[in-house]
Amino acid sequence: EEPAKQEDLLPLIRLKTTLREGYISLDDYLAHMKEDQEDIYYLIGEDTSKMLKSPQLEGFQNRKLNVLLLTDPIDLFWINRVKSYKDHPFKSILEENLTLDTEGSDDTHVKSLIEFLEKEFQGKVKKVRVSTRLNESPVCFVSSGQEMNPYLSNILPNQQSSLARILEINPNHLLIQNLSNTVGQEDKEETLKEMAWLLYDQALILEGQPVIDSHLFTQRLATLMNSQLEAA
Repeated sequence: EEPAKQEDLLPLIRLKTTLREGYISLDDYLAHMKEDQEDIYYLIGEDTSKMLKSPQLEGFQNRKLNVLLLTDPIDLFWINRVKSYKDHPFKSILEENLTLDTEGSDDTHVKSLIEFLEKEFQGKVKKVRVSTRLNESPVCFVSSGQEMNPYLSNILPNQQSSLARILEINPNHLLIQNLSNTVGQEDKEETLKEMAWLLYDQALILEGQPVIDSHLFTQRLATLMNSQLEAA
């Protein structure tokens, strides 16, 4: 906890990352950062094999940005206390205020879907927005600055934050585009609502969280499967 001891101990830390085999030091991480990279990115979880499948990692992997994989429960506490290393801030890839595209993302073609989802998920999400993290997955959750890390909420269930999360959607995913095209069609409104909640549950499952209502989830999934079989 003492700053002087932190300066002595941090160079000794060895951590797993997304782009390197085995364990590396923080100095090694800095030495291989992208030229325009300022932050030290990290993800906290329970198991590295599961963490590597996190949808929030997709944009980092696509851009060859290295991410620290922290699996020890104590990691969340020390990394939030230390804040930075050699003037490079530690930044969770789940943070709200993180963008991977300096030009920003165009949400024009999914604006109506965003408005629909925010209305449908009122009280469940803080907001819905276009993601710069996603490449292959249609959706993911990210955390506001006041919200507890999902992994920490699992090991400290009584401390779970009551604040709603942010839902990010991938505007380039075919599912999101098809849902967007369905908005405003009265004959498909109920179907759109069911698909929206399946999308919400998918984001929970990808995060390693249980769905809100397993009975409703299986009903919606069965309905979707039947509709596809009938259309075949």
